[in-house]
Amino acid sequence: MATDWQIEYRVEPSFEEGFVVCIASGPAQGDDCLLWSQRGHWIELLQIGELCGKPPRRIPCADGHEIHTALLKTRISVAPPPIVGLDGTTHTLTVGGMHSRAIYKWWSYLPDGWSGLAPIVEALSSYAIIEPSDPIIQMDT
Repeated sequence: MATDWQIEYRVEPSFEEGFVVCIASGPAQGDDCLLWSQRGHWIELLQIGELCGKPPRRIPCADGHEIHTALLKTRISVAPPPIVGLDGTTHTLTVGGMHSRAIYKWWSYLPDGWSGLAPIVEALSSYAIIEPSDPIIQMDT
């Protein structure tokens, strides 16, 4: 699916349930953005290509654009200090469009110099809750 932009956030704890959330905007969505989300153990979480092949939900594009705009305005350190440890949680934030993307990956907590991502990952995390009443849209075939 061609999109103007896409944001994926993966939270993969060593021993607990994690999640993946993807929000995409494109010219065909009109006033809505598309949202995919899945919860489960990190080994069960689908890769983005597989996840985006599933039926998405619609969310107001204003919500998706607010997150995207916040990302565009955020300034972070290019090279965060290294962190060493065992177990914990791996976080991956991927932002991009059709021909370019940036991947931010950290372990357990945001590194020094990356605190600007905190409200963004908090907003994305709120979409990891899947309510049975959320409308599902069918993909065009």
